[in-house]
Amino acid sequence: YFESLPDPPYATAMVMLDGANTALANFVKNIDLSDVKKAASKLAIGNRVKVVFKIKREGAITDFHYELI
Repeated sequence: YFESLPDPPYATAMVMLDGANTALANFVKNIDLSDVKKAASKLAIGNRVKVVFKIKREGAITDFHYELI
């Protein structure tokens, strides 16, 4: 049990941000996961995301998440 996990279902992704040379994992939010095949196609390699930061940051990996562009 991890307190910082969102309620399931949830999606995670390994993302290589522009200018980076390594990928970073985090949650992808605001995506409909009710149709698994459709969600998987939206989360396919090469699809772009943006980083969304919390207003109040705590110095933790949960200070941000990804959203599809």
